[in-house]
Amino acid sequence: MSGNNPLRKTARDMALSMGLIAGIIALVLLVTWRPQPDPVRAVDPLPVAQQASLAAEYPILLPAVLPGWRATSARFEPTAESDEIPVWFNGWVTPDEHFVATVQSANTTQSFVEEMTIDAVSADDAPDTPGWDAYVSPGNGQRSLVRETDGVTTIVTGSLDWAGLIAYRDSLEPAAVP
Repeated sequence: MSGNNPLRKTARDMALSMGLIAGIIALVLLVTWRPQPDPVRAVDPLPVAQQASLAAEYPILLPAVLPGWRATSARFEPTAESDEIPVWFNGWVTPDEHFVATVQSANTTQSFVEEMTIDAVSADDAPDTPGWDAYVSPGNGQRSLVRETDGVTTIVTGSLDWAGLIAYRDSLEPAAVP
């Protein structure tokens, strides 16, 4: 009998082939791997707010935010429940990952308010907010302050606590139009 066992040679060739394939896969993964980007993209709301201010019949509101806050959304367009009426929506993420937004529209329907507040109901635990109605969404606990004046609905909504939501609301100012 010869010292070269054909079975041993086949097993060795198979192990070498598997190692080569594993090496190629590792190389491809190394070359193509990219770190995942931050899922929250920051936007500049001012240009959109200025354009919205020219089109809207009411002052478009922007907040004075603290350092580290990122604007994640700024748009002026109809929504599913706004009856083709444009809606100013400006969303922010805080440094501790809370979300807050300003919503404004000439739509005053209950279905629009329900859409923007995620079917919220009156909040029993809200502090006194004269001129504003306080709501909380039973689905996710999102808090909302809603006001309708002169045919314009303004909603401040988010995951902040009531004090934070009120402070955000109190910082709103009309966008400067060039």
